[in-house]
Amino acid sequence: MNIIKNFTISRANKKSDKQPDRRISAKYGDEWIDLASGWIKKDKNGNDYVSCQMSKAWVDHTDNTKSRKAFVVVAEEDLIELHKKAGEDYVVDSEIPV
Repeated sequence: MNIIKNFTISRANKKSDKQPDRRISAKYGDEWIDLASGWIKKDKNGNDYVSCQMSKAWVDHTDNTKSRKAFVVVAEEDLIELHKKAGEDYVVDSEIPV
């Protein structure tokens, strides 16, 4: 299991208005992967904010290199509870790969 606690938000290379303005990515094993996409929007007071959507799983059966994993955000207390239910010990931060 890879636990991601650090990520990067960078400008996306938009080719159309419908594409995201930002990419949220992180190191996953030995590679950088996209976790989510973000769109710059304005609230009712005109302030900018970034609305994000986590990546959904997608498989390209003709080219596996184009496939992507799905990601979710889980509270650490819920993760610990899942470990307990699976009969596993939760590891301390220094042992968790980032």
